[in-house]
Amino acid sequence: MKTVSSLALVWLNALVVASPAAPSQPLDLPHQQVKETPTQPSTTAEQLFKQGNRLAQDGKLAAAIIAYRQSLAVDTTNSQVYRQMAEVLVQLQRLEEALPALRQALVLETQFTARSSAWYDAHARTQLAHLLTQHQEVDAALRYRKRAIALYPGDETLYFGLGQTLVAKGDAEAAMMAYVQGYQQQIAANEMSNGLKDLESSYTDSKALAWRGVGHDFVALEQYQPAIRAYQKAIVIHPTGHMYYSLASAQEKAGQLAAAAQSYAQAGATMPYQHLHMGIDAYRAALRLQPDDANIHSGLGRALLEHGEIQAAIASFEQALSLNPNLTEAKDNLAKAKSRL
Repeated sequence: MKTVSSLALVWLNALVVASPAAPSQPLDLPHQQVKETPTQPSTTAEQLFKQGNRLAQDGKLAAAIIAYRQSLAVDTTNSQVYRQMAEVLVQLQRLEEALPALRQALVLETQFTARSSAWYDAHARTQLAHLLTQHQEVDAALRYRKRAIALYPGDETLYFGLGQTLVAKGDAEAAMMAYVQGYQQQIAANEMSNGLKDLESSYTDSKALAWRGVGHDFVALEQYQPAIRAYQKAIVIHPTGHMYYSLASAQEKAGQLAAAAQSYAQAGATMPYQHLHMGIDAYRAALRLQPDDANIHSGLGRALLEHGEIQAAIASFEQALSLNPNLTEAKDNLAKAKSRL
C-alpha cells in the first residue's frame, strides 16, 4: 500500500499558481554566511543546495537546514531551495519556520499575475498541510487546511485539498462534503466568468463529482475497496460512462475481474457520443478480462458502427454470434453494418 504521499500529483495538478510581478523581500530567516564567489555566485548557491539535499538524504536534517540557508544567502531566487528547506523543517517539527519558506516559494514561482496577501497565506498553509499529510501528521494537516480556507474561502482547490487529507484520515463522508463545498465554489466562479471556468461542475451533480474525487484519492492510496464504494455512490447519483470507467479500473486493481469487465462494458454503453473512442476502449478493456462474452462483443460492435468503423463492427458482431448464435441484437446490427458497405 502506498503512503499518502501518492496524493501529491492529484493535488498539485489542481493548484493553478499565479502571482505578483516581482518577488517580495527574502525571508528573514537566520543563516550562516558563506563567502560569495564573485564570478560564479549561482554555481556556489547550487552547490550548497545539493549539499543540503545530500545531508537531508543522510538524515542530517539540522545540517541540511544550514546548507539551505547558506545557499539562500548567495541566491534568494531559487524557490526549490525554500521548498526543500520547508520539507526538512516539517520533519524537524519546526512548522512555523516551514510556513514562511513555503510562502516565499510561492511568491518566487508566481511572477505574472498579482495575488493577494491572503492568497499567499492560505496556499502556504495548504502546502504545509500537504507535507504534513505526507508524513502521516493528518490531524495537524487538517488544522492547517481549515485555517487556509478561513483565510481564503473562495478558492475551490483549498476544499479539494481538505477532502484529500480527510481521505487520508479515512473519513470518506467528511471528504465528500469538502469536495461538495469545493464544487459549489467552482460553480459560483463559473457564474462569475460566464460559465467558462469549469463546465463539468455546472452540469453534473456536485455530490457525484465529490464521490468520484474521494474515489480517486483512495485509488491514489491503493485503498481500492473504499474507492469502489465511493465510485458506486457516485454512479447511483449520476451514472455516466466516465464514472463506470473509474469504477471498473478500481475493481480491476482490486482483483475483481468479472465485476470490472461488466463495469467497463457499462462504461462503453453509457459513454457520450463526443467520447465514443473512449467507449470503444472501455469495451476492449472489458474483452481483455472476459474475451468470451458475446454481449460485450456485440456492444463493441455497436460502438464501432456508430464510430463509422464498419469492417471492425462486422467482425465484432460475427464474433458475438460465434459465441451466441441466438443473440438477436448482434444479428440485427450485423445486417445493418453490411448494408452500409
